[in-house]
Amino acid sequence: MNDIEVALTGICAREPELKTAQSGKAYCTFTLGVGEGDGRQWIRVACFEETAQKVAQQLRKGGKAYCEGFLEISLWEPEGKPPRINLNCRARRIEILG
Repeated sequence: MNDIEVALTGICAREPELKTAQSGKAYCTFTLGVGEGDGRQWIRVACFEETAQKVAQQLRKGGKAYCEGFLEISLWEPEGKPPRINLNCRARRIEILG
């Protein structure tokens, strides 16, 4: 499947988590709420290296962010429940807004 390039603006739903991979490189994950009301989509965002450090220091729950990267879509089928779609973004650029 080809990468889907996206530009997203939304609200950070939880505090970003900064971690270190086995390779020693920093990465950060957080959830971005895009859209409003019942139409809001929750997208898990991952960023790396210097961007990860910046996001962990500057972005907080409830803060607004702009993200450019590649969307990854996966299907999850919990037992006895309807299938769910997971949206993930591998960010190459993030700006903390306002």
